[in-house]
Amino acid sequence: MIVASADNPADSMKVGGSQVSNFKIQLIQRFMLSMTLLAAGSSLAAAADDPAAMASEMYSRNVGVSAEEASVRLKLQDEVGQLQVALSNQEWETFGGLYLQHTPDFRIIAQFTKDGEAAVQRHLHVGPYTLNQTAVARDGLIPIEVRTVGATLAQLANAQEQGERIARELNIPFNAATNVIENRAELWVSSKAELLTKMMGSQLGMPENLVVVEVDQLAQPAAEIYGGLGISGCTSGWSAQHSTGTRGIVTAGHCGNSQSWAGTALTYKSGVCGGNCDVQWHTASPHTPAAKFNANGAVRGVTGSKPRSQQTINSYVCKQGKTTGYRCGYIDSTTFNPGNYGSGYGCTAMNGVFVLARSESSNPIVQPGDSGGPFFNAYTAYGVVSCLTGTSGCYNAIDAISSCLSMGLLVQ
Repeated sequence: MIVASADNPADSMKVGGSQVSNFKIQLIQRFMLSMTLLAAGSSLAAAADDPAAMASEMYSRNVGVSAEEASVRLKLQDEVGQLQVALSNQEWETFGGLYLQHTPDFRIIAQFTKDGEAAVQRHLHVGPYTLNQTAVARDGLIPIEVRTVGATLAQLANAQEQGERIARELNIPFNAATNVIENRAELWVSSKAELLTKMMGSQLGMPENLVVVEVDQLAQPAAEIYGGLGISGCTSGWSAQHSTGTRGIVTAGHCGNSQSWAGTALTYKSGVCGGNCDVQWHTASPHTPAAKFNANGAVRGVTGSKPRSQQTINSYVCKQGKTTGYRCGYIDSTTFNPGNYGSGYGCTAMNGVFVLARSESSNPIVQPGDSGGPFFNAYTAYGVVSCLTGTSGCYNAIDAISSCLSMGLLVQ
């Protein structure tokens, strides 16, 4: 038997004319690896003071591009929402949705039932877009690849609504969403067999463009009490000002009305959990709500918001919660229906206006206790954490604080 040792010539090699043992080589390799990991950790720590740099650093590692390339892509990502709105409003008869592709290259995938290139051509002036497939992000342009699909967004929305109606009539718990990438509406249930059996008994038919997906667990609210950052029952969200001029803190509507922070009881003002809404707000006297938020331990100023209509499939977003902290992922759907959290949370049935984000890793992006926390990109507000499903999480888009609470986001 040969035993590896630093003194065994059989376990050595020549480097630059000198005999070097494999043992020493392993020590050198381990040292170099530790220096690489230390440098990576230092890079992320340094980026913590610059939210845009931090997002770029994490994106670059996840996608496998340079930090510089990541920074360019994330800046261009902010421009895609304008194109999405233009196509949704003016090309709705043929538009089947769009999404961002990150690998193997960065581009917009725009889907139409017919005449897609002509439709896109009419809107290239809206932003830095091109139909030239050889363009790259470094040039400041996002190439648009046009694909033909079988259904428009309007048809998918109709299919989703029909599926939700069927599930409610049959008293089947469900979630629902429009899957833009697969060009289909989806109805998520715990038992596909139960749904189909009840449908046969009621003579209800399966809507066109709807696919039933069986999942291990439906979305559930993340409203349990955990120690750490945040308010007593959940996580504080955005600072906002009511139409009356009163300022307060927003959190998820399904969280309990009795909340406290830093030993002070927060005064419940109003909230809605059902329909298009899962938000509530409290005043925080003697504390003063400010246009700031915590992101991985660093305090950032809020500079703006992005409404649901401009939130694009596969856009990169991050969230902060008192249970899981700072985690990021990609938008999967902007028409997610989390179903009904139940009367135990004071909620009624939800509508398909929530945003579903999948984790960028195997770690869940949301866990119980994160509810109410902020979803964002850099300094821009995207929404309020509402639910978890598998490793994905959903949030009420930032529009909800206005439409549901008559409040405006505080910005710097």
